[in-house]
Amino acid sequence: MNPAAPALHLVRHGQSTWNLIGLVQGQTAHPELTELGRDQAVRAATRLADLPIVRLLTSDLVRAAQTAEIIGAAIGVRPQATALLREQDVGDLEGRPSDDAALAWEAAAQALDVYGDPIGAVDVRPGGGESLRDVLARVTALLASPWITEAAGDVVLVSHGDTIRVMLAHLLGDEFEDLDWRRVDNGEVHSVHRTDDGAVRYVVRSGALVPGPQG
Repeated sequence: MNPAAPALHLVRHGQSTWNLIGLVQGQTAHPELTELGRDQAVRAATRLADLPIVRLLTSDLVRAAQTAEIIGAAIGVRPQATALLREQDVGDLEGRPSDDAALAWEAAAQALDVYGDPIGAVDVRPGGGESLRDVLARVTALLASPWITEAAGDVVLVSHGDTIRVMLAHLLGDEFEDLDWRRVDNGEVHSVHRTDDGAVRYVVRSGALVPGPQG
């Protein structure tokens, strides 16, 4: 087996005030963590304790930055913020109820004749914002950056649900086919263990082994 590269630990922010009331956030900056969200961040930090973490990167949106601050204080690593880890920009759907936004996304997918097509749907721009392919371009740029490639130990990435799903799809090489079922809960940690050439060996989802690209 190839030698191991440093692991990547993908952490979704804790519950935010808008998560609690069911509003679409996208890149809206100001929603903060709830008390439960802070507890979720503490639990994520506990999972990351004692790992050889040398870098902690976070989305610059408040809910993620607050999560990263809690984790950083617990593991002794200062968070570094980057817009590359932001959630998908969903344009004028931000601030709308989740159910309304889902209907608007469905209409946009039908207009492009890609509804039900997991590959074609990655080009839908909900609310006139970013497509998932745009998000992929952001996260692949980050994963190829010295922040990741030159890290001498594990790296924690605090981000958002859809952004983490896209990162997992890219790392696992599934080209979005499995994106719909790949759920990422608030405060959840996906630890991606890789070989030195970047291939995924296995993924641990909050303590449980999940299938990699071979099964």
